[in-house]
Amino acid sequence: MIKTPIYYTGKKEKLLTQIFPHFPSSCDTFFDIFSGSCSVGINYGEKCKEVIFVDQSPQLQSVISYLKVVPEDIIGSLLYKIVKDNEWLDTKEKYIKYRNSVKYTYTPIDLILLTCVCFNSQMRFNNKGGFNAPYGDRFLVDSMLEKIQEFCKELQKEKYHILLSDYLSILDYILLRKESCFVYLDPPYYGSVATYNTGWDINKERMLFDFLKELNCNGVKFCLSNNKNYNTELKRYESIYNIIDLDYNYNSCSYHKKDRNQSTGEILITNY
Repeated sequence: MIKTPIYYTGKKEKLLTQIFPHFPSSCDTFFDIFSGSCSVGINYGEKCKEVIFVDQSPQLQSVISYLKVVPEDIIGSLLYKIVKDNEWLDTKEKYIKYRNSVKYTYTPIDLILLTCVCFNSQMRFNNKGGFNAPYGDRFLVDSMLEKIQEFCKELQKEKYHILLSDYLSILDYILLRKESCFVYLDPPYYGSVATYNTGWDINKERMLFDFLKELNCNGVKFCLSNNKNYNTELKRYESIYNIIDLDYNYNSCSYHKKDRNQSTGEILITNY
């Protein structure tokens, strides 16, 4: 498994072994929509001729685009130069000073480093786009660099493409390839209280349903990740599509969950 160096809310890395058995054995073009950290597309890529990462977060896509082109053998020196220039970032005060100095003017390499050393390695932003993850008592170590380099090596293959877009804008683009493509979507979960999901309202949820209906009517295979514990709109899917429960709980993956054995309610919805 290729572990993405980008930690973002909703990351599916721990679910891949359960998700992939429900994917087609191969496809020509794979659309990874709401791609986030790219963990799904980068690991399913060996089954595809082409992978298109689609996300409308400019911060995320700027980092992915940067990792697509930066030589993997120099990224370590670039990161360590910033660390050295900021007194090794080995205290909370030094971290906050650096974070605040680039809060709204960050470059992709800044975001990569901040993600490596911040709390829980979470790439997090305020409403104005400023990086605001707190101090994490973490340091840039060789294992992090190896993860970044491995990710770069795979991402820099010609088959991977990065698209800054909302999913509705690429419907026609998908339908042009409908005979040979497969679409995976991991949207914010309607009804969840997580910060990442709060802007996803009932109108957006129903627009997504209509988008999937359009894919289905045109014979495009899709798979949607979602959560039955939160999303009261999922009943709209039940009589039309297949609902697959995933065996997943909070054990060892949530530092704040009281009942770590409680099911997260993670499901897949497919039209095949």
